[in-house]
Amino acid sequence: MFKALAVLGMAGVAAGCSTTTTIQALQPAEVDRAANLKQIAIVDFDNDRGRYGVNFAAKLEAQLANYKIDGKNYFTVVSRNDLDRIIDEQKRQNSGLFSDTKIAEIGKLTGAQAMISGSVSSASSNDSHYRENRTRNKCDSNGKNCQTIEYTVGCTLRVVSLGVQVRMVDVERGDLVTAESFEEAYEWSACRDRKEVLPSRAQGLEKLSNALAQQFVAKITPRYISFEVTLLEDPDVVLSGNQEDRFEASIEFVEIGRIDRADYLLSQLHQEVQHQSYVIAYNLGVIKESVGAYDEAKALYQTADRLALEPVDEINAAVERIDRIQADNKKALSQLNRS
Repeated sequence: MFKALAVLGMAGVAAGCSTTTTIQALQPAEVDRAANLKQIAIVDFDNDRGRYGVNFAAKLEAQLANYKIDGKNYFTVVSRNDLDRIIDEQKRQNSGLFSDTKIAEIGKLTGAQAMISGSVSSASSNDSHYRENRTRNKCDSNGKNCQTIEYTVGCTLRVVSLGVQVRMVDVERGDLVTAESFEEAYEWSACRDRKEVLPSRAQGLEKLSNALAQQFVAKITPRYISFEVTLLEDPDVVLSGNQEDRFEASIEFVEIGRIDRADYLLSQLHQEVQHQSYVIAYNLGVIKESVGAYDEAKALYQTADRLALEPVDEINAAVERIDRIQADNKKALSQLNRS
């Protein structure tokens, strides 16, 4: 049985600051229907090679082919050779090849569940020039009588932008699953007095292509997200010396990633104080949430919330978060077809 783990990362500690931990939680794809279509074929995008020379379709294909969840490939991508052969045959027989209906027909011939097509709507690289002020000290030959010299140097700002449109068609139903538009620009600067090298137009567009491909893949796939959670470090009940040592040790074990030991110690303390410490209940809830034991985490957060006699920001956040985490995890698991 698959269990969605929310991995607790190393805690970050600074002097005088609270201990924070990083939790990873499984999130569902934004486009729910797209997430269930795992056999994918990608046709060439309009304006992708000739006019703009971006080759975005290849970047997107690589992203989809290599996307993994828990070490397993999420998609199966149809061989480009098989797809090209079928498209060439269809071109000889039909016109209007890239309508949604035609794309779906091609998909059926390849065994794909979904076909992805689109176009590169814009691609540009523009340079602008400006000057920056500099200062340096100039001294005589004896290193004395120094004076500050002000001067300027020439600099170049290069802005590379890319816009793409991506369409995903359900092969079986022959209709549009999603249509997304992405546009982004990166900028780099370099001055003559520094060892800075501006990327070429091709290098800039390649970086943008990969970034926009990642944005589309993120919309149609489940994924892990990370967020920070703060532990409570000051017990709200009187503890014996040994109990206080174990409480402090539980924090230290979280800091080094020994979640099993932190769980054991906090579970002991939770029983010993007869479930009457909101600090212990909350910290134990964080541990349970970190390993995907969401029902236990929710019960512990509710206990902590009931025991706190005044609002505690960390507990309020946890109570609000856990229901969303549970719902997102359930939906993501259904997209993964696992339980």
